[in-house]
Amino acid sequence: MSYVKPQLSIFQTYAETNTDGLVPLHSCIIGPKFGVHRYTKEDQATLGEYDKENTTTYEWPDRDNRSTIMLDNVKITAEDALISYYNGSNFSVPVDGPGGTVLTSDIILQSTNSFSRDALFGSRDVTIGDKVIVSWDTEEITTFITQVKGALGSEIKAAVKGEGNQASTTTVAPSVDSNTVADGDLSFSAGGVYDNLINGVVSETYVCTVIKAGGDGVAEFSIASASGKDDVSNVVVNYASTNIGTKGVTLTTTDSDDGVFEVGETITMSAQQEYSIPAITEGGSYQGTSGTNYIVVFTEGGVIGTDTPKYKVLTNNGADTQAEINLIDGANVVGNYGLTVTATNGDQICKGDLITINVVPQSERAHQTLHLADYLTKNNNPCTSSDTITVKLCVQDTVEIPSTNYNISEESIIINASSTVEDVYTGLDAPLTIISATLYVDYLERQSNSSELGSISDINNVEDLLGPVIPENELAYGVYKALQNSNETDVYFINVPDNTVESYKEVLDILSHELAIYSLVPLTKDEVILNLVKTWILNESSPFKVNWKKGFFNSNVVNQELKYSEFEGTITDESGDFNYNTVTVTGGKFLANDVRAGDTLKFNFRPDQGDIYDEVEILEILTEDTLILKESGIDAPADIRMEVWTTISKRNHALNIGKQSTSYSSSRIHNIWPDVIANEFGEEIQGYFLCAAIAGLTSGVAPHQPISNVELVGFSQAKRSLMFNEDDLDVIAEGGTWIVTADNSGMIHSRHQLSTDMSQLEMRESSIQNNWDSVSREVRASYGDLPGQSNVSNELLKLIKDSIVAVSVGIESREYDVKIGKQIQGYKILHLAKDPVLKDKIKLVYKPILPRPLNSLEIVIFI
Repeated sequence: MSYVKPQLSIFQTYAETNTDGLVPLHSCIIGPKFGVHRYTKEDQATLGEYDKENTTTYEWPDRDNRSTIMLDNVKITAEDALISYYNGSNFSVPVDGPGGTVLTSDIILQSTNSFSRDALFGSRDVTIGDKVIVSWDTEEITTFITQVKGALGSEIKAAVKGEGNQASTTTVAPSVDSNTVADGDLSFSAGGVYDNLINGVVSETYVCTVIKAGGDGVAEFSIASASGKDDVSNVVVNYASTNIGTKGVTLTTTDSDDGVFEVGETITMSAQQEYSIPAITEGGSYQGTSGTNYIVVFTEGGVIGTDTPKYKVLTNNGADTQAEINLIDGANVVGNYGLTVTATNGDQICKGDLITINVVPQSERAHQTLHLADYLTKNNNPCTSSDTITVKLCVQDTVEIPSTNYNISEESIIINASSTVEDVYTGLDAPLTIISATLYVDYLERQSNSSELGSISDINNVEDLLGPVIPENELAYGVYKALQNSNETDVYFINVPDNTVESYKEVLDILSHELAIYSLVPLTKDEVILNLVKTWILNESSPFKVNWKKGFFNSNVVNQELKYSEFEGTITDESGDFNYNTVTVTGGKFLANDVRAGDTLKFNFRPDQGDIYDEVEILEILTEDTLILKESGIDAPADIRMEVWTTISKRNHALNIGKQSTSYSSSRIHNIWPDVIANEFGEEIQGYFLCAAIAGLTSGVAPHQPISNVELVGFSQAKRSLMFNEDDLDVIAEGGTWIVTADNSGMIHSRHQLSTDMSQLEMRESSIQNNWDSVSREVRASYGDLPGQSNVSNELLKLIKDSIVAVSVGIESREYDVKIGKQIQGYKILHLAKDPVLKDKIKLVYKPILPRPLNSLEIVIFI
């Protein structure tokens, strides 16, 4: 059989629905009813006040004690939580307290006025409106910040030494380095102590040139210094001690036998004094009105307290000057606006050195003061400047508490003392402590107290009967989706206490007595349960039960296949930053099983909650028994079950979806794809809600109405269908899959109304089976009171014939839109007679002629 999808896509609304005398093919949604407790409904979700100091046990609020808590669906919210991002004693109260002010000299609170906030605040300034908790003695006040301010004043920045200033030196005694004296009777040695700070020359070289020949007391030198600051034009040579320059260097000449100097001979000498850079510091209180760089130039050197060093003052912009004055021990005036420099007796000053001091005029300085909304006084006990205070700075926010801070069970919720939340405020890694909050819990409780069958025709009544219409409350949501598409036809529903075979058996037993229900939608993907429902449907639809039914199923067919089967391993945090991404398996075989980056690790299996597990992509294979996850998993220091799966191609994925449908192989079972779809708000929901919509649509149209290419209401996207190309979709459909997809405008519709029996047209087209069952129901209604109440006779044969004719005429007489035509196109009575062997049996063979859907329209146009 060659599969052909409907070729002419003409989207339409469904034609006239129920006609007088026609019983709808009602849908029945089978699934869990939940008690929904949400933070937005405070009376159903309030836990109470959070206790920072003590681990506290809370009861599940407003719980039905007969229900089952869905522990995997719990969220705890801290409303108006005070979250501390600073806790310390760096603050004090000013001396003029007890006002509403605290200040600090140790930390900067905001990045402003060219100052940068302290690193402990990360990327966030201390901000107006932040909550503040101030503690002193036994008192504590919670208030908030109204202003963050800085003190008014000028700033005198640290003195900066000039780049060309003299560096520190050590003493090098005067020495004779060389000479050109020819008379060998003369020898030389140096002496004295060199000191030329006054001129700023701490190291000097002298060249002594003989300008008059002779001996002791006769010869004369001219002295040339390398710096040019200690030259002497002529000096009489004194063999015992000749002054070389004026800064303390001497020359001793030893004459062994009437030695004499000749004109032009030279002696070269050098010396260096010890020098320590002085610790000149800035000071005073600058009162100027403009920012300025002050330059303090030392115009004469020396040792303070011994000599008389001098300085003068310049500015970079001419705003201030000062003539040369002596530099003294203590504070020295710099300019005319209150700036000073401090020197100390014994400091060495080198002429020509300078220091630069940058001053900023009076303005608001670094923000280090918090003005609070309340005075710091409580119980007649004011907080004063002598008190040691503790300050907590907090943001106030409504946040979800991470699950690491609490433990939950069917009986209670236990929330830890000193619970923390992730720091999304300052950008720092450390978690932040919750100080106070009001706690709320979002949770679902599966109702196990009732499996009564009910029905709803008005979509506005769903919430009143079944609770909030949200995907988590599956029964209510499924009924709602069916009603969105049912054209106001009643939708039946029944609660399943839990997702077990036993619960579904109990529900199916109840439905065995219901003839009005036709399409069953189990809100589950459990294959065992789906096959149970299939078996029940086929049994109910047997010739002896005459309770014809259909099933609309949705299955998980993932785009993965198992690569490395069950094993046990640990997941640990090797980096210490709460990133649980290192998987270790004793005796592992990752490489042997071709595990690769990009494969998926499945772990944390919860069989008690259904087929639930966590999964994370694998980033890197380190060794045969170690791999790294792309994202953090869970803290699993002990071995837990794991599996590795790999992504398959789209064509193989399509084949697997088709195989899943083929496994049901029944005209009474529809397997719907996709497995996940977006509702009208763009939220991803399970595909079995799509089944509910299709079943609702089936009940809201004529039995023989084909619903291929008919819009489904309540959905916005079908990404899991659109990810396949047309060839892949054909592969999926050929297996017997009813595909829901979107056209170019985004309209959600059924691609083809297929059953999972693709053997022939009459089996695969949903509307044919629907019509067949609808006609069969009317026949059943006409003859239901005959068996057991009548006798086999010629008169009864006539009654049976008249009845089947009446049923056929009644069906034929109903008027429908011309596009779908009559429900039957005629009928034939092929056999009506008493059974020749079984004397208590009459056999009627009746063939209604049912219309077939138009799946292909060929138009030939000649020119």
